[in-house]
Amino acid sequence: MHRSQATPVPFSSHNRGPALRALPLPHEPAGQATSEPPAAPDPVELIRCDTTADFLAALPRLVGFTAPDSLFVVLFSGARAHGALRIDLPDSDEAAAPLDEYVTELVSYLQHTMGRTLAGSPAVVIASSLSFADAGGFPWRQLALKLDQRFAAEGVTPRELCCVAPDGWASLYDTAAPVGGYPISMIERSAAATSERFPTLTELGKFRRVPRAERAAVERAITAEQSKRDHPSSRAREHVDASVTGSRERRFELGRKRLEALFTAAELSHVEAAGLVCELSTDVGWACVFDELSAAAAAVHAGNAEAAEYRPAIARLVAASERLAFLAPLTPPGNRPAVIALSALAWWLRGFESVARRHIDEALRLAPSHSVASLAREVIDGGSFPMTMRGNR
Repeated sequence: MHRSQATPVPFSSHNRGPALRALPLPHEPAGQATSEPPAAPDPVELIRCDTTADFLAALPRLVGFTAPDSLFVVLFSGARAHGALRIDLPDSDEAAAPLDEYVTELVSYLQHTMGRTLAGSPAVVIASSLSFADAGGFPWRQLALKLDQRFAAEGVTPRELCCVAPDGWASLYDTAAPVGGYPISMIERSAAATSERFPTLTELGKFRRVPRAERAAVERAITAEQSKRDHPSSRAREHVDASVTGSRERRFELGRKRLEALFTAAELSHVEAAGLVCELSTDVGWACVFDELSAAAAAVHAGNAEAAEYRPAIARLVAASERLAFLAPLTPPGNRPAVIALSALAWWLRGFESVARRHIDEALRLAPSHSVASLAREVIDGGSFPMTMRGNR
């Protein structure tokens, strides 16, 4: 079974009525959830969920992407939800032994995560590409039943266990649900729905095609920035600073200052992008980003979603992952593998191992023996950083 994949950003929920499991019919009260935009966690956007259809409509906004053939688990602690996991569905809903192994591994992982974060009452969504019509009823019903049985054996009461397919949706706990499921239009008409298009899992972190004019502008800015840094007056000034404050400390201080825009959500100008590319092309720049990513990940993985550092750390990881993916195709070919490797680490620490591995593969395709890319792969393969509950795959 693939390990978990989860949300790039946290969210919170405040129930005002029965828990989602108490919804035998889709029109009964369910609760209320809040979500934060990936790039700007403040202020928090309120999403009201009065039905399971509302909850399904809100799910892409909560996790930030869509993914068929996936199982999503939204984690709650009391009335507050603070994360979600995504896991590949098993190969089949028919083979009992693989399903049992899948359920055992999933519930064991959830118990560990819930125990570490004091979370409880998860809400489970099966996102199926198999339709109700083709399945002859609730898709992945055996998986849902086995999950429910295992949860009950472990004393866990899910807030919801439902399935959404191309032609309908239903809750396992809704005995009145039609055989063909409720219509998808109920989700689309929900007040929690949005016209915003969310990326698919395979689109996350994808390197874009850079327009010719933009590439030329950034290349000119890189040339100008590098010329400025190579000018004797600039090198002399840095040498004086280093002799006063200590060479290594001063270089890292300067590197962190130059790279701060990498960790913010503001749109980058061509000049700012060029400055970041130049800094990322140095050993000091790479090491500074590595350290900053590690520090942000440590704050996120501490397991305290109420800590003052938690949300800013999430925002820094999100911004860095998106900025690095943006900068990679703008980076000169010789320096590109290192930037892609950093992007892989940022996405992995943010919670997307599938994106990270695509990036590592690309970096090593460009330079099979690249030391930075090889180091990044070792970190990801070995799990050198704490794993975030916002996922891996």
